[in-house]
Amino acid sequence: GFGAMDPAKPEVWRDDQGHGSHVAGTIAGLRDGKGVVGVAPAVSLYAVKVLDAEGSGDYSTIIAGLEWCIKNKIKVANMSLGGSGADDGNCGLTNSDALHKAICRAVKDGVTFAVAAGNSGVDLKGFVPAAYNEVIAVTALGDSDGRPCGTGVPTSYSADDTFASFSNYATLTVDLGRVLAAPGVSILSTWRGGGYNTISGTSMASPHVAGAAALYLATHPFATPASVREALRA
Repeated sequence: GFGAMDPAKPEVWRDDQGHGSHVAGTIAGLRDGKGVVGVAPAVSLYAVKVLDAEGSGDYSTIIAGLEWCIKNKIKVANMSLGGSGADDGNCGLTNSDALHKAICRAVKDGVTFAVAAGNSGVDLKGFVPAAYNEVIAVTALGDSDGRPCGTGVPTSYSADDTFASFSNYATLTVDLGRVLAAPGVSILSTWRGGGYNTISGTSMASPHVAGAAALYLATHPFATPASVREALRA
């Protein structure tokens, strides 16, 4: 199922796997003096459930979730998910990619997408939706001390402030202007059923960028997805 976080219909959005709750906390964990605080703690947060308890799902369900975002005028969507595929350079019209078509419809309607690059240590050009030119693809870096300049101890997947070994990466096969890196190693965040968990992945990096996009839109409410991307790069 998919839908807004409506307390009257918890079966629609309840997290039965844990991954979604972790991502949500990174985006919007409350600044309440407990646990973790999200990048954009005052944001209006919606859960759009498109995967099952094992973290799997069909593109048709994901597309239905995208259509829900368009209908409900969502401004920023995080997609910490993906599978094999490629960008045809034509919004999926050339290779009949229904997911790409749906992404393009949403972007045209004003949705900014932050998307996990993938965790296979390969070129993200073969991993969608990260390969699509219309989204912000997010790779993962390791940050052990929350400070710049690489002065912290090494993480489990990288030296401090450097690229995580598991992360997919971008080459000149894609528009490098739409690829950003964010912390994705040993990220502490909220977990299903209450409490907290520390996990790693580009899924953890992407919501950092989604939260940053929400912060920018809070002060630039009429910004297009392309201008949000450029602002984050700047």
